[in-house]
Amino acid sequence: MILARRQERSLDATVYSGTFPNGLSVIFLPRPGTIRKVALLGVDFGSVDVEAAPAAGGDPIRFPAGTAHFLEHMMFMKHDGDLAMAFAGIGATSNAATDYTSTVYSCAASGRFEEALGLLARLVLEMHVDEAEVARERGVIGQELKMYLDTPDVKLYQGLVESLYHAHPLRVDPGGTLESIARIDGATLARAHAGFYVPGKLRLTVAGDLDPADLFRMVRTFLVDPHPARVAARAIMPQEPAEVRAARFETVAPASCPRALLGIKDPRPPRPGPGAFLSDLTTSIVHELAFGRGSDLYSRLYREGVLDDSFSASFSSHPTFSFSTIGGDTDDPERFWDRLAAGIRSVRKRGLRRRDFERIKRKVLGRLLQRLDDAEGAAWLAWTYAAVGVELLDFPKLIRRATLAACRERLDEHLDLDAGRTAFAVVRPERE
Repeated sequence: MILARRQERSLDATVYSGTFPNGLSVIFLPRPGTIRKVALLGVDFGSVDVEAAPAAGGDPIRFPAGTAHFLEHMMFMKHDGDLAMAFAGIGATSNAATDYTSTVYSCAASGRFEEALGLLARLVLEMHVDEAEVARERGVIGQELKMYLDTPDVKLYQGLVESLYHAHPLRVDPGGTLESIARIDGATLARAHAGFYVPGKLRLTVAGDLDPADLFRMVRTFLVDPHPARVAARAIMPQEPAEVRAARFETVAPASCPRALLGIKDPRPPRPGPGAFLSDLTTSIVHELAFGRGSDLYSRLYREGVLDDSFSASFSSHPTFSFSTIGGDTDDPERFWDRLAAGIRSVRKRGLRRRDFERIKRKVLGRLLQRLDDAEGAAWLAWTYAAVGVELLDFPKLIRRATLAACRERLDEHLDLDAGRTAFAVVRPERE
């Protein structure tokens, strides 16, 4: 197999990519002159994957909430010790993160990169189960959850998501709950690893000053030849209604001031590929135009004291869910909601201006170029775009396809506050 080579002059970037016979997907971004070499090895198994059809057939398997995150913690422990120490021993760094839809393991090294990549392959593909270690880690994760789940931001965000969704597993925090992790044992983790940590569900992204032929050899040695193709389990998702489960959520937490968050649910999450990427892109542009620091709405509500610098808007998208969150700290949540809702309706009525649209498009492309400047940023960009079926070098072409008409349509569809797809969450200080 030969990795295909592509260049994009507007990005001053070259990308090698391909899929090996065992199903492993590889993306390589040469970064001549850089000292650090970065590798990300991610699997399409995240916190929402709590039910799966086994590869061999039979009844669906149910995983307790938090299984993907628990497994991430346990993957560092092997029969010969903690691989984090092995990475440090060769002067490399390592990390891992689990979100709703994936788990990504990473390493970075200035020298001895081949050894680091071999350790990364072991980290992800070698499973070691020791029930005593599982029990110890359950206690560590439990303590983390007790502290984490009681923080104001988490209580606010999780309450909002629980209000937006009826049945989708993202209603539970990626770390799970104290009750759910109590049901996770070594057998649970081994089943999850066997079902999802297979070459066909893995994606390797590498960036740095490397020769493509050398990298090709390393990948074959560590990730292809010892690991034949295997059929993966298939995640099963419940049916989710278009409307929200509840329009309002309120709680208390040890916060210094009230915080408020508006959630807007998409009725039809986008399918993977360029179409989904364009939908995400137009939504990001709409967010910037409607709520960005340079928008009329932000300036007006800031002057009125309705919001402060904590205000932000974000968009989360996946083939099985899609929603926006808008909010921040506020002294008066009710006034915040009234003024924000009035502002959104005013933006929808007024529409979007072409000069603002073109400015934001240039801003988005500039952010991309900025992230390509370093190996780690480039590797994460390539991994993120590949996860939704888009090649990094197609970004300039796709952003040129983003039109003002599409953004106007997205504004009308997504920011409709009267369609039963919004929820408003508030967390107040415990002293109130």
